[in-house]
Amino acid sequence: MFKELIESIDIEISEIRKSRKKKYINVEYYKKLSQFQQDYLIYEIYVSEYVSKMAEDLEIELTSVKHKVDATIVSIDENQMIKIKVKEPLTEEIYRINMEFDPTFLLKSLSSCIEKTHEENNPIVKSLLSRIPEDQAITIDADKIDFDNLNDSQIKAIRYAEEKQVALIWGPPGTGKTYTLAKIILRSYMRDEKVLVLSTSNVALDQILLNLDNEVYDDEKDDIVRLGNTNNKTAYRYTEDFKGYKKKAKNVTFSTLANLSVKYDKLDSFDLVVIDEVSMVSLPYAFVAANKSH
Repeated sequence: MFKELIESIDIEISEIRKSRKKKYINVEYYKKLSQFQQDYLIYEIYVSEYVSKMAEDLEIELTSVKHKVDATIVSIDENQMIKIKVKEPLTEEIYRINMEFDPTFLLKSLSSCIEKTHEENNPIVKSLLSRIPEDQAITIDADKIDFDNLNDSQIKAIRYAEEKQVALIWGPPGTGKTYTLAKIILRSYMRDEKVLVLSTSNVALDQILLNLDNEVYDDEKDDIVRLGNTNNKTAYRYTEDFKGYKKKAKNVTFSTLANLSVKYDKLDSFDLVVIDEVSMVSLPYAFVAANKSH
């Protein structure tokens, strides 16, 4: 399967390169958001059209008649609203996004990670390839950790996650899945385990982080780091920009799946890997994430 995945990624890279044409997207309007970052400004911009090549954490260029500024996409929503971070203020009335950027570096990183995943022969990746056998039970010392403020379904979900090498937790909207994930992460942290928390978007990642932020003491927050970009004031305090990243010093690491592929070699393996909204995750990213577990 890995060979086929790499070939598919290579085909997609080739198609993107063949279709690359000089193109601009107009910025209809923009608004500066409350500043809380030390070295960056956050803007909310509304674009004239959505382009699939745009992705979170991608570097872009905004141009006007008299001004040019480099920016990083922080988040994108379905209504063509994009949040960006820049090091200098936007000063013109009209901007456009230069679409000559190359998004294939993300695919190249993913392809490289797939190759490493194939070579390392991780047993949990094997479980995913064999459709997650039900008999892969594990034993951990969790009896002394309380189930505070949880209902019966949430406790059952946590028990299940702590008894299986690979566990899928499902629930309809409003059942407290994000809160339950935060509890699973907290309990793993309290067992002195290293945890990697992943999601498809920066906004979704922040929701889990904010739930965890409410559960840990101030002196424990130094053990948590968030890779990538955010426009949330509380989440920003956990980022690399705010406090740097020391691989051996962090018990809980947050990252988008795309950012994981870019920074794959900077990260060691983890005792627990949590993927939020895993049904939305493509197989290559799922295998790469699983390969970071042991």
